Amino acid sequence: ENDFGVTEIEEFDLNIHSYKELLDLAYLSGNVSRFKVDSNFSNNEFEKLYKEWVNNSVNKTIAFKTLVKTINNKVVGFITLGEKDPDTAKIGLIAVNQMFQGKRIATKLIESCEMISKQKKYSGLEVSTQFSNSKAMAFYKKQNFLIKNTTYIYHLWNYDTI
Repeated sequence: ENDFGVTEIEEFDLNIHSYKELLDLAYLSGNVSRFKVDSNFSNNEFEKLYKEWVNNSVNKTIAFKTLVKTINNKVVGFITLGEKDPDTAKIGLIAVNQMFQGKRIATKLIESCEMISKQKKYSGLEVSTQFSNSKAMAFYKKQNFLIKNTTYIYHLWNYDTI
């Protein structure tokens, strides 16, 4: 720890860190998610989906690392890292508390994932985001990520069954 109560990046531990703070950050990470912006999702599907995403990351079902940045024992940033395929690691969720954005926390989280990916002998690291999320797109570009492909996802609603 340094003089400001800031710890380096560490692995999330339910015995030490706040699950609620992690979950709140996960919801923040999905603010422009298609599951949040599509008004046809109206029964808390967004929250249910992201809670399940966090749970399956923490219990290592879909991620092998959930890393956090804490300041004064508060989780102010997190990232999940899993495997896309045997050659490629994949960042799932990433978020930094709005009060702490612009302080290179997300950069340090990404750098930690890059280091872990190299240690685990992955040749690539990928992350997905909405193209409309210009803030995330600019951040990933600054981190030297390249656009690999663009996928259009449409939600088709059958109103006869709703």
